[in-house]
Amino acid sequence: MSRIDGLTEVYSLFASLTDDAKKDLGSRLARIGSSVSQVQRASVPSRTGNLASYLSVSETVESLRVKSGLLTIKRASAKTGGDWYGIVVEYGRHAGSKLVQRRRRVNGRLRLGSGRRKRTEDIAASYMTRWSALPARPFVHVESRVDTVISSIMSGFWDEVLAKAGA
Repeated sequence: MSRIDGLTEVYSLFASLTDDAKKDLGSRLARIGSSVSQVQRASVPSRTGNLASYLSVSETVESLRVKSGLLTIKRASAKTGGDWYGIVVEYGRHAGSKLVQRRRRVNGRLRLGSGRRKRTEDIAASYMTRWSALPARPFVHVESRVDTVISSIMSGFWDEVLAKAGA
């Protein structure tokens, strides 16, 4: 059973389409993907422009899927440039604080005590780090702005397919 009602019927209908109709649908899906990506890029909050560079589009005509947004999110690291930060911008962040304990190295190594905890004698500094709340600023999930784009691209598709089929 599918998560979406009627999806198997849509797939069987797609399988019965002619090759020209499938190519037309593929080109329309590609246009939808690029149009949605343009809407997302226009709504990205930007200081440096890095966040917009992580937006991408993926199309799979065989499964009738177009994905647009932050598709290559990796773990937080300085090497990746912080593409994970898009999630923080999209959904916001709660304010908070956390205790940070910096350790000194002994013979070039960080020692661990029992239970894989920090040894108390190796703790060089302890402090609280605090961060402020950030409100959500959605730029990936912009369905309300994208619905008109999708409907304008898909309008007339079935009329054209049925006219070509002679129905």
